[in-house]
Amino acid sequence: MKTDPIHLITGGDLLFLPGIRVTVASALIGISENRAAVFHILDGGLGEDVRRSLQSMAQRCHANANLIFHTVPDAFIKRYMPGPGNSRMYYARIGMASLMTNVERGIYLDSDTLVMGDLSDLWDSDFAGAIVMASRDRKIHLLYEDSPWPLAPREECLPYFNSGIMLVDFQKWRSENVEQQCLDLIANPSVIYQWWDQTILNHVLRGKVGFLPQEWNWQSEEFPPIDEPSPRILHYTTRLKPWVYWGNAIRFQAWRILYKACVGSPCLLFLGNGSWRGLGNGFFDGILDSSHLIRSFYLVHLKLALKLSRNKERSDLLQQKIHFLTSPRKSHNRFREKQLVKEYRQRLTLRIGRRHA
Repeated sequence: MKTDPIHLITGGDLLFLPGIRVTVASALIGISENRAAVFHILDGGLGEDVRRSLQSMAQRCHANANLIFHTVPDAFIKRYMPGPGNSRMYYARIGMASLMTNVERGIYLDSDTLVMGDLSDLWDSDFAGAIVMASRDRKIHLLYEDSPWPLAPREECLPYFNSGIMLVDFQKWRSENVEQQCLDLIANPSVIYQWWDQTILNHVLRGKVGFLPQEWNWQSEEFPPIDEPSPRILHYTTRLKPWVYWGNAIRFQAWRILYKACVGSPCLLFLGNGSWRGLGNGFFDGILDSSHLIRSFYLVHLKLALKLSRNKERSDLLQQKIHFLTSPRKSHNRFREKQLVKEYRQRLTLRIGRRHA
């Protein structure tokens, strides 16, 4: 049995605090307590009270876990253009090797992930000479699709990776000066980065990435077909984060199951952070999903509104809603999705029960 501690990394600011809690809890609850885990938090201004609450939660999830907070200097993140939610913390992972000077390898997790498997399996993976191991991106397939810089012909068709989950060899990261290469590219303010630091990392690390099975970074709204492996990490890549949208989809239900088991009431979370619209929209979408009659009446309403609309933006939105509601339901996966969530709830309950025994 391997005994070396597993080093995990996530980060964010108060905007992503619910996501940080679930990322930390779900990652730790899946790792055997016989193996130590060190969770590094890239702190963008969480505050002492939040740090203490995260430390307490981590101990409840894994008795042999330790949290280390690394304050991200203002001077480091203020040089970047803000990302979604007006946050600059999207770029913090570029400097993580400098903040964690004694860490040789680590698993980086975006703070909008839900770990459903045992990260020990990922930790023990072989780099095979790569600096980073990661999964392919769901939307962008090849490097030339998101590169504002010139590429050699042989580089244009290199696979493009999603940087939300990475197994990183920090020794090679430092020796090849990845951080400074990224900073040199960022220093040119005229370049537009479509996907922020992910655009930069794909360019700097081109040809030096090993690819993981997609189960380690499942970004799709749908679960995989029954003949494919179940997701080990769910990644909520859209703007509908599970702490602001009460989705009826299985992936949103799974996030709330973990939150309720390890953190607190999801309802109180939504009411406390002011996500009234996300709560209401989620409940309404659930009703539409379960009632054919209500969905039919709502479609009639949308089509009438589209016919009367004189505003292009509103018309486009109405057409999107109509397209979504009239698209064929992928019912072949529904039973499997429900079974997976049921098994996840049972497994989670069993693990928590054992650790509190």
